[in-house]
Amino acid sequence: MKPFRSKKYMEYVRGLPCSITGVTGQTDPHHAKGYGFGGMSCKPSDFFIMPLKHDLHQMLHAQGHSWFEDMYNKRQIDCVVKTLRKALQDGVIEEDRLLVDIMAVTNREYRNILEKCFV
Repeated sequence: MKPFRSKKYMEYVRGLPCSITGVTGQTDPHHAKGYGFGGMSCKPSDFFIMPLKHDLHQMLHAQGHSWFEDMYNKRQIDCVVKTLRKALQDGVIEEDRLLVDIMAVTNREYRNILEKCFV
């Protein structure tokens, strides 16, 4: 099955507060990097996104995901889980479709972390 793609979900995430600053307003949906969600040169599922202020999004891509996580003491995967929990609570995404993409994550540790969005 192809990774989940949804303009509607991307727009929903754009309206959420920034995962780092909490500032509301227009944010960029950032696809988490460095967790093997997308494979080589493949964009991960749209489920694996988090809202970031535009300047922080640009900084993450310029400096790299490891530097960014160290700088802000937040892992992208934890921000993704928080975003997914909110979307599930708001009824924006379907649990069954999300579970398909979570099961496709090959790293068991990351898959277990993502499954926490259902708790």
